[in-house]
Amino acid sequence: MPETLASLRRRGYRTAICTNKPQRATLAVIEGLGLSELFDGIAGGDRFPVKKPDPGHLLGLISKLSGRPEASAMIGDSENDAAVARAAGVPLVLMRYGYARVDPKSLAADALLDHFAELPRALERLELIP
Repeated sequence: MPETLASLRRRGYRTAICTNKPQRATLAVIEGLGLSELFDGIAGGDRFPVKKPDPGHLLGLISKLSGRPEASAMIGDSENDAAVARAAGVPLVLMRYGYARVDPKSLAADALLDHFAELPRALERLELIP
C-alpha cells in the first residue's frame, strides 16, 4: 500500500482518508505506521458534524483539500463507502476484501479491485487523471 500511495502522489494525485473512526485515533495509527507523509488530509468520524454515509463527510474533506467532487473518487471496502460515494456523486473504487458484509459485486462499484496496487490503472480507466 505505501508504494502504491507514493506512486499516486508522484503522478500528481492527492490522497486522503475518510473514516468514521475517531480523528485522534486515526492520526495516531497513521503516524505510528509512519504513513503521514502519504496523505494530504484525514477526516475522522468526529472531524465534521456528520459521518459516512452522509455525503457531507466526504464532500467536506474534498473541500478542505480544495478538490472537486467530479475529479475525486472514493476508494473503499464497505457498504458505507459505497453509500457515501453514491450520495456525494463520486466514482467508487471498491476493494474485494475488507469490511463489506455483502458480496462487493452487489455494491455497483465503478471499479472492483483484488489488489491495492491495481488502483492507479483503475483511476486512469475512470479518467481520473491529475
